[in-house]
Formats: sequence, C-alpha cells, structure tokens
Amino acid sequence: PEAEIHYLTLHLVAKSNPIEKINDELLYEELARVIEDQQLKNGLLNHLTPMVVRLRQGITLENLLTEDIKKENMVAFEQTKRIFSQMPMLRQFTINEDEWAYLTLHIMAALEKVRTAKKIRVLIICATGYGSAQLLKNRVLAEFGEMLLVTNVKGYYEINEMTLMGVDMIISSIDLSTMIFKIPVLHVSVFLNPLDSQKIRQTIADLQPCPSKRIKTICTDSPKKRQDYHGQLSERWYKVYSERPTKETVILDLLSLLEKDEVKDYTLEMMAQISKREKMGQIVFSETVAVPHPAIPVGVTTKIAVAVIPEGMFWDDYQQIKFVFLVSPSFIENEEITIVTKAIVQLIDRTDLQQQILIEPTFENFSNHFDEVIE
Repeated sequence: PEAEIHYLTLHLVAKSNPIEKINDELLYEELARVIEDQQLKNGLLNHLTPMVVRLRQGITLENLLTEDIKKENMVAFEQTKRIFSQMPMLRQFTINEDEWAYLTLHIMAALEKVRTAKKIRVLIICATGYGSAQLLKNRVLAEFGEMLLVTNVKGYYEINEMTLMGVDMIISSIDLSTMIFKIPVLHVSVFLNPLDSQKIRQTIADLQPCPSKRIKTICTDSPKKRQDYHGQLSERWYKVYSERPTKETVILDLLSLLEKDEVKDYTLEMMAQISKREKMGQIVFSETVAVPHPAIPVGVTTKIAVAVIPEGMFWDDYQQIKFVFLVSPSFIENEEITIVTKAIVQLIDRTDLQQQILIEPTFENFSNHFDEVIE
C-alpha cells in the first residue's frame, strides 16, 4: 500500500541523510542519559529517527491502536507524553496522540520485560512428571500467572541440579517434606484446592515481603514447637571435631550415632540414599553449612545428627564447611521435621549465630542459639 511505501521511504531518508545521522547521535545521547536498558534504547532510537523526519515534514502517522493502548495502560501513555515531550529533540514539535501511542508501545514492552523478570520462578514436581503435572501447572498459571513463572515440570526422579537452577519455589503434588531444599517447597493437590492456593499466596507474600509483613513474621515461637523439635536434636547425636575431618568420616561418624535402635543395614542404606540425594541436587547450602540427607526415608524415627567443625573442612568443592546437619527422616511419619529443616535454612543466613556457636561449640550453647531460628 502507498502508506507502507511512504513509511519505508521515511526510514531510508533518515538513514541516508548526513544531517539525520548527526541527529541520530544526538538522540542516542539524550536517551542514554535517562535509559539504561540497551534493548529499549535501541528500539526507541529506531523509532524516533524516522519520527523526527515525519514531524519536520508535517507527516502524521495514524495509529489504530491508540485507544487500546490508552485503555490498557493510561499511566504509561501519560508518563510517556510527559517525559518524552521534555527531550530537546522533540520539544520543538507538536506531537499528536497517535505518535505518543507508538512510543508508549516501546515503554509497555520494557515494563512487561521487567515484570516478567521479577516473577517468582517455580518448579512443578509430580510423581511421574506428565499428565497430572500438566494439570497442576495449568491450574497454578490460571490462578497465579501474574506472579509466578513455571520454569519446568518434572517427575520426582528427574530432579537434578540443572532443574533446580534459578528456581525460587517448588510446588509438588507429592510430599517432599523429608527432602531439604534452600527454597520453599509446597505440597499441594493436583487439583489445587482453596487451601493449596492460600499456601501459595502466603509463600509469594513471604518471598516478596514488605516491611510490615517482615515485622509480623519475626515473632516469639510457641513452647510447643520448641518442645517438638527437641525430640529430633539431642546431645547423643552431637559431635565436635577439633581437627579437619574428611567428608566420608563425618557421614560415617554421624550415622554411627544415629544407627542405634534402627533397622538392619541402616548405615549402608543411608549412605546409598544420601548419595542418590546428592545426584538430585546440591546438599551444601552455603560456604559453611552442609545438610546430607536421604532421597527416601530410611529410619524408624526422625533424628538429626550435628557435627561442628570450628577449623572448617573440605566438602567437595567447599573448603570451610563448619556445620553438618545429617537429617534422618522416619519412613513412618515426619510431622514436625519441617520445623527443624526450616531452622537450618534460617541458620545459613545468620552468620552471627554461627560465630557464637563456634566460639563455644558445646551442645548447650548450640541449642540455645538454634532456638533463635526456630519458626
């Protein structure tokens, strides 16, 4: 159509005219002062160059999307007009709403890019990975698509370091409470009932807390919760190393503390399951804390052995591991295990508490400070 030929001609004129090339440089300098995003900068430059040519020649470009753009995001439209009208290159022209709407499209695209980048990244896990997992994914996106980005859908045995990379939250249709991750793990129904939705909404709020929410979550924990967790941590399963042990030594030492009254071949089975869990994802959660635990529960009762190594030790690629929490969940029930595992994750970020424990690595001192991170 003639209109398209005219539009292409304007681009060619803008690119072939030496004066317009100078204007290009001036435009780029003006944009560079206020915009950091390179993609947005390039997009605006490519649009503004022929736009200036049009404005000089009194040519107006009709925009059939103007009303839709204003309806979709009036704030972006008004802000685009307000800010871009102050550009030295544009101040000299009278610009109609159709032209402003074209510029607004670039801004809206950039805003969408930022919004998507800020979405909470979710891994969905089901027993086999397909069918029910796709149903769960669709229901999660239907309700929380504005806030969550599903990075992958996997079966339980497909979990590995790669699938966990960059993930902020796990939503699973199978119970993963006996496995420990540094990120929140939510156990939900594949049909995503109202209670499940409430849990997801609360976790989203926790991951994107405002100051008032943070104050609400920092509270004194009930004696009941403290009493419950004390049954899983005991001085009988606590060991301090005066020298730097090996990874294998620590695991075997802690398992020997836990194996009393356990099933036959407990230690061998735990070793095998810990190895399997390591293949599914990292069990070293920071430069100082490792949390070995089985992929599938082996023990009769839930117990957690703790090793404290003030001098630090090598654990694979890490050189200063000072706390090892060997978690042995029960294959019968693990009602209160998340109280302790959440506290371990909290301790990772509390280097002040870690230092206070290392200064006096007795079980009593450890227990007193560990109380501070119990939720």
